[in-house]
Amino acid sequence: MSLLLVPYNDSMRLGQGFNSFTHELCIDRAVKVNSPKTVQTNVNQSQVVSYSARFVEKLSDVMDTMNVSYCSSVKKGTIEISGNTSTVDETTFKSSDLNAVVSVKVVNQTQSLEDGCLFQPIDDVVAGSSHFNQVYGDCYISGFIEGGDFTGIISMKALDRSNKDKTVKEIKNAFGSSSKESFTLDAFDSGSASSVTSATRGTECTVSVSWMGGGQIKDETTTWDLDSMHKAAAAFPAKVASCPQRTWAILTKYKANRSFVMWSKTSSFKALEYDQISSFTAELFDNFMEYKLLIKQLQTIINNRDNYQQKSLVVNAIDTSMSTLLSVRSALRIEQSKIVQAMEVLSKDPGILKRQKSWSRAQKSPLVNAILKNALGDWGYESPHSSMTTETNFLPLKAPASTEAPATGPAPASIETEDAQPKHETKETERGAESDDDSFTKIEAEKVSTSSLTPADAVAVQPKSQQEELTFNFDSLVPPEIWEDLMPQQLPEFSQTGFMSTTGSTSQNGINGLTGLGGIPPPPPDGYIYPETQILKSTEALKQEIATAKAETEAAQKTLQTTQAELNTMTSKVMSLSSEINRLNSDFSSKLEGERSAKASAERTRDATISERDSEKNRADREKARADDLEARRVPRPDRGDSPRVWISAIIYGDRFITDGNVWNRAYSAARDKNNFQVTNDWFGCDPKPGQWKTATIVYRYDDRGNMRYLVMGEGGWARFNDW
Repeated sequence: MSLLLVPYNDSMRLGQGFNSFTHELCIDRAVKVNSPKTVQTNVNQSQVVSYSARFVEKLSDVMDTMNVSYCSSVKKGTIEISGNTSTVDETTFKSSDLNAVVSVKVVNQTQSLEDGCLFQPIDDVVAGSSHFNQVYGDCYISGFIEGGDFTGIISMKALDRSNKDKTVKEIKNAFGSSSKESFTLDAFDSGSASSVTSATRGTECTVSVSWMGGGQIKDETTTWDLDSMHKAAAAFPAKVASCPQRTWAILTKYKANRSFVMWSKTSSFKALEYDQISSFTAELFDNFMEYKLLIKQLQTIINNRDNYQQKSLVVNAIDTSMSTLLSVRSALRIEQSKIVQAMEVLSKDPGILKRQKSWSRAQKSPLVNAILKNALGDWGYESPHSSMTTETNFLPLKAPASTEAPATGPAPASIETEDAQPKHETKETERGAESDDDSFTKIEAEKVSTSSLTPADAVAVQPKSQQEELTFNFDSLVPPEIWEDLMPQQLPEFSQTGFMSTTGSTSQNGINGLTGLGGIPPPPPDGYIYPETQILKSTEALKQEIATAKAETEAAQKTLQTTQAELNTMTSKVMSLSSEINRLNSDFSSKLEGERSAKASAERTRDATISERDSEKNRADREKARADDLEARRVPRPDRGDSPRVWISAIIYGDRFITDGNVWNRAYSAARDKNNFQVTNDWFGCDPKPGQWKTATIVYRYDDRGNMRYLVMGEGGWARFNDW
């Protein structure tokens, strides 16, 4: 027998009561906890790993994979996993054409209680009562499993709705699906990854991932997609081996505990049993989520009523009037509330469904009745009319007392019984039974001391008025498919030819899909009132609207052309101005470069002539006169002390002559102190050619040595004046 597991949370404790249906924690120390034993996976032992990959159509299949409670999700109105409600997007799941679930479960070690745990009853908590079930639940936590749990949900929706079936088939083939449900993870290997990518190229693909254990299973810079999810799932067991986490709690039913069985052997009640209603609650959960999506769809229709219309040839189709839509929304919410109420009743009395036998008594169509009668014959077949003769079929049902109740009193409401006594018994019998019960209660209650009663005996002698009776009419639940078939549909679009274009498929003979197999629409049922045909607009009015729209379009095109011409003219003027500016800049640069070259050439020629022609004395006098003249005309030079006099003729940076006095002072200081300085924009106080590499040139000479000197260095380099 497989273990009964539920997702772990930090509030769980060993020996704590638990309700496996609602996943609600109950009283702590429901059983006496002995020293727990641990069965762990050592380094040399293998992990217990299970992989699962399959296509699913219902949200309940996802819930079953994750071990999430249907009842809890219905009560909360959403799917919540470990406190996170965004793991499963119901709208995305239901609107997708194909949904796949990849699950990896890893077990590293198991911690469980020793055998022989003693059940610990509480005084005044009567066995079999609703309070007892609320306090203790139907089982207790007997252990924990450390490991990891990985779940990935892939939702794919074809973008081309006309080729939806073809796209779904290609995706399944690419995934290596050998059946309608399962597929293999080998599809993500390098050899098959290209086919998966090709098949999903025309789809909207949504990947949702949740995991417990394993730590960080993906690089933070990598986004979740099909490939990254496959890699994370494949490497998940290795991640869990190094970073395990408590993932599941092990549950043990009270009926499997010896001390509980011994304690309750004198009573007629049984602990809660939810196994028999698991499939029914899954169906209730799916219906609840269908109603949730229908309400969202209805709200969209309310907000955009002009885009929807009432379905034709459908009996009781919903129109688009505001009053009708609001009434339908209220009805859908009532159906949701009924499902929540049904879950609440089933959580307290799971046997009510078997006693009521609602689904076996539901009214069937004549076709279904004929099929059943032909299959079963007269033996074992019960017509719907014969099974609906009792008053209890469509009224809230009370949990009946068992016909096999012990002589100590009537059975409690939570006992699961066999067929109930029909209500059409004679009144004398009912009165007789009531008088017998009342007399028994009065006499026996006086004889038996309450201090000597076990909890089971105490509930047995309770008066009928004190025993809780749960009621619910499961026949009142309406399948959501009925409402879905009656919802308004979107208005059809009109093509350029004026005919209505439909999205429905047509047969080979051109007959629209609405006409059925025979080419003729099916007749409405008797008493159907045809909706009145309304001509919204005449042909002439439509033609006038088309002509007006055409004229407006032509006027808009003409305005657009005029605006475009003006824009082109302005663009041409801007381009002309830009060309003129570029020409002026080019002329200025050429002129400046010519002046600089001419000045440098003149300086060199003059210096060469003076050097050849003049004597040392005359040259000294001339240099002194020039220095005096420069001191009078140019930027004052700093005090150089006893150092030889330096005369700077020009400072050029890039293509610009520098006249800034601060730069000249820095140059004289560098020449005097023989300091290294770096050629930068900040040093020269400007950037003549932004973004370009520039060269700096300083023309200078010392007054006691005759030749002109040139200090040349590129931008970013370090420069230094030569020695005297």
